[in-house]
Amino acid sequence: MMPARVQAPLSDTPEGTHASGLPPAFWVSSGVAAAALTSFTVFSLLGHARQSNLSECSPGCSPSHRADFDAMHRDYLIGDISLGVAVASAGAATWFFLSSHSKPSADQARAQRLVERVAVVPSGAGVSLVVSSGRF
Repeated sequence: MMPARVQAPLSDTPEGTHASGLPPAFWVSSGVAAAALTSFTVFSLLGHARQSNLSECSPGCSPSHRADFDAMHRDYLIGDISLGVAVASAGAATWFFLSSHSKPSADQARAQRLVERVAVVPSGAGVSLVVSSGRF
């Protein structure tokens, strides 16, 4: 009886990357950057709209407009924080993008060429599993 051989599938993409060659961290940080940029835009526009409403009574706004001023300040603050997050995330995405295209070291290239072979061999007490390695 011939032993059943199972060979690991060969993949051209290194572990931790997609078929596009970019790591998942690139896509996550790009998505965070896009969401933060959207948040920056929305809250900056909201703050600007509140500022325009307050400019009608400026500089002698009544104390009843204090809530509008606080809301404008909050919107601008959230927009500024969102812009900082967008810049940091875009920087991280750039780093992940550039580092994903670096050449692997000689040891990494050798490990990628290593192919594991698994053989299931029937024996008197059942089945044995034999693992052998070879170069492809």
